[in-house]
Amino acid sequence: MSRHRAQQLASEFLARAGAKGWFEALYAEAGDDYAAVPWADLAPNPNLVEWSIAQG
Repeated sequence: MSRHRAQQLASEFLARAGAKGWFEALYAEAGDDYAAVPWADLAPNPNLVEWSIAQG
């Protein structure tokens, strides 16, 4: 799924006064393909990793 599709879903739901509903539609379209979510890095946040290591 592209960022364009995410923007399209957001626009469709905003037009129907459903500002948050597009998230559900986006994740439903992605299914088990987490890489299809435009903002999914599929890697841990390096800052969180660094903090976790420092906590030892």
